[in-house]
Amino acid sequence: MRYSFKNSAIIHFKALKSFDIVKPRFNNFQSGVKTLNEKIPDKTIERLSLYRRLLTYELIQNRENIYSHEIAQLACLSSAQVRRDLMVLEHIGNPRKGYKVSQIIEQISAILGKTKIQKIAIFGVGNLGRAILSYFSGKMQDLPIVAAFDTSLEKTDRVICGCHVYHISNFEEIFKKENISIVILAVPVSSAQEIVDMLIPLGVSAFINFAHVPLKVPDNIFVENIDIMLTIEKAAYFAIQNRDR
Repeated sequence: MRYSFKNSAIIHFKALKSFDIVKPRFNNFQSGVKTLNEKIPDKTIERLSLYRRLLTYELIQNRENIYSHEIAQLACLSSAQVRRDLMVLEHIGNPRKGYKVSQIIEQISAILGKTKIQKIAIFGVGNLGRAILSYFSGKMQDLPIVAAFDTSLEKTDRVICGCHVYHISNFEEIFKKENISIVILAVPVSSAQEIVDMLIPLGVSAFINFAHVPLKVPDNIFVENIDIMLTIEKAAYFAIQNRDR
């Protein structure tokens, strides 16, 4: 279990679980998209998400076809890596024309679940919570933050960064109404596990955890733990290593 929001101002959302590396197999071909009956490695999922974002920009620029080496240049990867990753898609590149941009975007979207809306709630509207709300405001139509919760009466019953903030005592009513499946935890360590225990019976299946404490959850619940201090310490280590070369 890992974290994926890198800091309180610039956040990269990866609500994706770590998977065993397996050879993917497909069945139930529908609407030009293959359905996986085995799990894709988490690193592959991360790269597919990156390809989708980069290719969406290319599509906006009226790009119709693209070669693997061009995707590799955009993503700072090798052409071989890109070709391996795209093997999980139904669309096969043409040696003469390359890959069709729109088809790759469509099929990656299907794998990532981007073809349906999944609603998110955030608990904790302090500095970190506000930064997350501000960053995501209007950016991800298929992953909207539809509700925020806090214990402070000064922060509740108002709209912050386009999101309605409710008192935590109203969580059950709101979750049942909105059918929320993903939760961001930007709360103190002492509150995190209690909140998780309250939400799992309501159908929440994934948590992005900013609290510096391991969460105890059933095997079918995904948790992405995020520790900004660990990331900074890692960066500091490699900064020293690179400077001493």
